Amino acid sequence: MQQKYRLAIIEKPVVEPITVSEVKTMAHISHDVEDTILASWIRTGRRLAEIFQRKAYITQIWNVYFDFFPELPVFLPRSPVQSLLSIDYTDSDGSHALNLDNFIIDLGACPARLSFKNGCSWPAATLQNMNALSIRYIAGYGDTAEDVPEEVKDAIALYCVWRNENRAGEGPIPKAFYNLLRGHGRIYL
Repeated sequence: MQQKYRLAIIEKPVVEPITVSEVKTMAHISHDVEDTILASWIRTGRRLAEIFQRKAYITQIWNVYFDFFPELPVFLPRSPVQSLLSIDYTDSDGSHALNLDNFIIDLGACPARLSFKNGCSWPAATLQNMNALSIRYIAGYGDTAEDVPEEVKDAIALYCVWRNENRAGEGPIPKAFYNLLRGHGRIYL
C-alpha cells in the first residue's frame, strides 16, 4: 500500500557535488563572467537529479509528514539515510516526541525503512487533521562532493553543459542525464 505523505527539506546541503570550475572545464569556458549562473545551474541540476532518483547526495535534513499514524514499515523518501533524528506527533494536547529506542531503522535498505521494535506500537491518540506525524532524518552520501558517486556528478555536469549550450532551456534535457542517473539506482516509492 502506497502511503501518502508530505516531504520537506529542513536543512539544504552546504556544498554541491561539483564545482563551477569543473563545469567551466567541461564546457570550455575560460572567463569568470558567468560563474553565478553556472552555480545556479549546478543547484538546479542537482535538484533535478535528486528528484529523479529520489535520493539525497550531500548531507541534508528532511521531514516526512503524515496526517495519520502510517502502517509500518515506513519507507523514507530520500536515501541514503544516515540517521534518524526524531519522531513527533501532534494531538489535541500538543506535540509529543516518541522514544527512538522503540524503533528500528534499516539504513542499508534503499529506501531506508523504519519499523517498531517487538512489542512497540503507535500511541492511542486522536491526531490533529494535518501533518500530525513528523519523522526527521539526515540523508545523503556524506558531507563532501567526494562522497557522491561519479555517475551523479557526471549527470549534473552534463545538465550544466546542456544549459550553457541551450540558454533558453528549449528542448528536452539530454537522455544521457537520465541514463547516468538510472544506471546508479533510482528509488521507486
